[in-house]
Amino acid sequence: MATDEDFRRIAEEARERFEERIETADSDARALGWDSKESMEIRFEAAAGMYDFSGASVLDVGCGFGDFYDFLEERGDEPSEYYGIDISDEILDIAREKIAGPRTNFEKRNIFTDPFEDETFDVAVEFGLLNYNFERISNAEYMRAYMRRTYDVCDATLLNCLSDYREGDWEWEPFVYYYSPEKAFGYAQEFTRDVTLKHDFEPIPQKEFNLLLE
Repeated sequence: MATDEDFRRIAEEARERFEERIETADSDARALGWDSKESMEIRFEAAAGMYDFSGASVLDVGCGFGDFYDFLEERGDEPSEYYGIDISDEILDIAREKIAGPRTNFEKRNIFTDPFEDETFDVAVEFGLLNYNFERISNAEYMRAYMRRTYDVCDATLLNCLSDYREGDWEWEPFVYYYSPEKAFGYAQEFTRDVTLKHDFEPIPQKEFNLLLE
C-alpha cells in the first residue's frame, strides 16, 4: 500500500527531472517530455473529441505551462474556469507569465498528498502524468489513486496513457509504463459504469489511449 511519502518522492523526482529540462528547452513543449508541440496537440485533439470543455470548469493535473488552456482558447472552447496544478514553482512561474486572466488559476499542489476538499470542478484532465514507471508503487495503484482523487471532486475525469498495444518500430523505453487498456477500463469501472475508451488516434510516436470517467 502506497504511503504519502511514496507519493511525495515520486513528485520530487518528477520536479527535478522537469526543472533540469527547462534549463535546456526553456518553455518549449520538449521541456515537458513531448516530442513537439504538434504531438502534444494530437493528445489535446483526442481529448477535445471526447468531452465538451466549452464553459466547463477544468482541473488540469500536472498542467505544465498551461498549454491545454491555450489549445482550448484557440479552438473557441474556452472553459469558464481553468485551474492548473503542478509540483514545480519554476514551471508554474512560466505558466503564470504566459497565461493570465480572470478564468485561470495556477497552484503548486500534489493532488495525491494534498487532495481537494472544498473545491469542485466539472472535469479533470491529465496528459502524460501517469506514464512514468513508478518503481516505488505499482502503476495500477498510482492510476487508481489518481482516479480516486479527481473523481471525488469532479463530475468527470479524463486520463491519457501509453498503451501496451504497440504500433510501429518505436523502441520500448524502460522508464515509461505501457498500460493495458482493458485493465485501465476495469479500474475505471470501480468508480463509474459510464466510461469511454478512445484508442483510435495515431501513434505520437507511440500508441496511446484516453479514458473518460463520467
